[in-house]
This record gives sequence, structure tokens and C-alpha cells, in this order.
Amino acid sequence: MATARALPWVVDAVDGRGEVYVDGGIRSGTDIVKALALGAGAVLIGRPILWGLAAGGEAGAEAVIGELTDQLARALAYCGACEPRLVSRDLLGPVSSEGSGR
Repeated sequence: MATARALPWVVDAVDGRGEVYVDGGIRSGTDIVKALALGAGAVLIGRPILWGLAAGGEAGAEAVIGELTDQLARALAYCGACEPRLVSRDLLGPVSSEGSGR
């Protein structure tokens, strides 16, 4: 099951008793916003940073972080959210942790 598809189920099962962090499938700022909208408290972006590191050393890793930061800021602006904590599931339309995952 894809991370984004499982995330609402996990968030609903945790039911506020702890933080849910997501790892896997995060490749862009819009992916970060989607994960936050699905209930993640944070996202982990190790693989993209490792790709940047492998391709360009420290400067490559910094470039990846910079690009993701810029993309996240744009995605938040497009959603009308001035900060990540203001993102919610209603941005994605109907999302369910039951049945089809929609």
C-alpha cells in the first residue's frame, strides 16, 4: 500500500494519542503539503537529500533542501495557508480511512 493511501488510516487509528510522521514517497513540496493534509505531524525527506548529496556533495544536499523549501512555500501559498499547521484534510476533498481510501 502506498504511504499516502495508508496515512489516513494510521492517523485515524492513532486518534491524537501521538504524533504521526511519514517517510516514503515525499519528493516535492506538494507531497509535503499532501502528507500534512492527510494528518502527518512531520515528513522525513532522507532519500531526496541523499540523492542531492550523491550528485553534488554538500552543495547538492543543500540545493535539494532549498528546492523543497521553496516548493513547500509555494504549495502553502496556493492553498491559502501561511504556515504548515494550517493545512487540513479538507484541502484534498473527500478522504477516508475506510474502503477505497477516497
